[in-house]
Amino acid sequence: MNKYYLTIFLYLFASPTAFADSDPYAICSIGGFFRGANNKFMSGITTHIISRKKIFNNPTCIKLHNKSFKLGRKLLAGDNINDKQEINIIDSANDFRERVYETISTHMGY
Repeated sequence: MNKYYLTIFLYLFASPTAFADSDPYAICSIGGFFRGANNKFMSGITTHIISRKKIFNNPTCIKLHNKSFKLGRKLLAGDNINDKQEINIIDSANDFRERVYETISTHMGY
């Protein structure tokens, strides 16, 4: 099982398309959203990436993480999301989740 996680992390760090986003702090928003939405698996992966990028205690990352955490809680509570910026965060989180799942399933041969 550990080799699958290693594969995911290597893909996410080594692939030039893994984070095509020009924003180096996008992962902070994605991680905050997953944490707020109580998705422990994705939250764990993003926390690992944030730590590896050495931006865990960065004020910008903390601010984005906290804002997105509230968004995740809002969505978890079933509230409507209408704000364009919030929708963009959710879209980014969904894209990230799809890349992770695709990497896992591909390396497992499915």
